[in-house]
Amino acid sequence: MSKTITVGSQVIDFPSSAQSPQWSEGVIQFAEATADAINSVVGPFDVPPQVYNLGSFVPNTNIPALNFPTTSVRAAFIRYTVFRTTTTTTAYESGEIMIVYSPANPVNNKWEFSRSAIGDAKIDLSITDTGQIQYTLTSLPGINPVNTITFAAQSLLNS
Repeated sequence: MSKTITVGSQVIDFPSSAQSPQWSEGVIQFAEATADAINSVVGPFDVPPQVYNLGSFVPNTNIPALNFPTTSVRAAFIRYTVFRTTTTTTAYESGEIMIVYSPANPVNNKWEFSRSAIGDAKIDLSITDTGQIQYTLTSLPGINPVNTITFAAQSLLNS
């Protein structure tokens, strides 16, 4: 007896453990279809959800995982939330950033950058001409700062 499983648009008769041992073809089909389905959802320059410690008060500090090479990426959509706290202050923000690369734009403005957010985490976000997202923090009153950003991104490749 087998169970029918659909991955993407492919229907697979997946073997049950009570079947004869001639089930490797179904297992291979399932694995291949699953890989194809996952690869169609996640691109090579997409960024899975992650948390990064914003530890530096140095202007224009890179966020390592948010780097979109101009040779491959035309645009990206970044969802983020920032939470900052000290002994006396809390600052927070959640938003979306849309970026699009245009080689015709002037130097230091190759990426067009749009940010929509609620809250105010006292953070400036920007992008370099090479596609690197950077941040600059404004100091908060109090001691023992904790500064984190959580983000995920979906990129659209050059055609």
